[in-house]
Amino acid sequence: MAESILFVGKRPEAIQAARRLGFTVLLLSEKGPRRADPVDDFRLAVFDGSDPTPAARELAHGHAVRAVLAGTERGVEAAAWVREALGLPGLSRTVAACFSDKAAMRAAAHRAGIPCATFVSGASRPNRETLLAAIGLPMVIKDRRGSGGRNMIIARTPDEVPESLPAHRLAESFVSGVELSVESTVVRGEPVFTNCTEYVIPRWCNVLPHSMPLAQEAEVLAFNRRVLQGLGLERGFAHLELFLTADGIRFGEVAARPPGGRIMELIGLAYGRDPWGDWIRDECGDPVDPPTPATRFAGMRVFHPGPGVVKSLRGVRAAREVPGVVRVSNFLRKGKAVGPRLGVSQEGGHIVATDSDPEALKSTLEKAYSCIRITLEEAPDPPAA
Repeated sequence: MAESILFVGKRPEAIQAARRLGFTVLLLSEKGPRRADPVDDFRLAVFDGSDPTPAARELAHGHAVRAVLAGTERGVEAAAWVREALGLPGLSRTVAACFSDKAAMRAAAHRAGIPCATFVSGASRPNRETLLAAIGLPMVIKDRRGSGGRNMIIARTPDEVPESLPAHRLAESFVSGVELSVESTVVRGEPVFTNCTEYVIPRWCNVLPHSMPLAQEAEVLAFNRRVLQGLGLERGFAHLELFLTADGIRFGEVAARPPGGRIMELIGLAYGRDPWGDWIRDECGDPVDPPTPATRFAGMRVFHPGPGVVKSLRGVRAAREVPGVVRVSNFLRKGKAVGPRLGVSQEGGHIVATDSDPEALKSTLEKAYSCIRITLEEAPDPPAA
């Protein structure tokens, strides 16, 4: 019987990597297949977002499941439920909650002595006066579960603070500093491969590896190890976001799954390794390729026109011809209605490039980005109900 990997949450690159490693792919998702999905290439089951174990048991029946992997943020806790039901090792439900619920995450960080923002959970439905007294302004308000900055607001005046904070939301103090991320493959509680990503333009442009001074990099990697061990991550892939502030390093958020923002692709380009394969082998308990130094810098620049209907789009071919550009992916077309960009996963397209010099790479990304010209017209009003 061929061994299988059961993914909770779809990541096409992960599915492809599992196939390359010789696994049969099982996919548990909260969404059904889209028309363009290659549904014949993997076995799919859909669950309703509550208890995923009945659908997982049915999906896994007759298969030798080697590991259960969370491909998406919503899949982290669901995957822990499935592991427990199938008797497989990996992130437990208790630890998974600390990597999914931002209130539990910050409480665990505080217990571990990790410096982070002051926060108030919406679980007790605190009112505006309570929030202002506990946190002050500016105040960041976000969903307790979710990723990519979706639905996040920064309240700078009392009137922008909600009268009552809903149970599914979190309020925290604003951290002023330089944001970056650390990606890790964790084996037996130790980060064996690490990468630092520079947020050149947060939410819009990333370059890796970060070309920070060696002493600062050592501090960042020590902080990364402290966070992962403090929150109990024993294996798998981690994505830590942190801030370099005048008072030292401050914790932002951490995810126990591969990052978005094309970072996995950039790691592959910069380091010449397969991070998706590393993740799968690690979760299976198999040996992971030893750490390798980066041989070049890799970066990504998102483009998004804002809300409206695409009237014209020019310059994609010119962007592709800029030296150093690896790929330009465009998801727009004339007549396409585009909504506002609420999270980092929403994009009109992106540019990927590499270079031996980080500053030259940033210039390449901006040069290619400047080639693209998008004009919009207002979206028509929806029909009356």
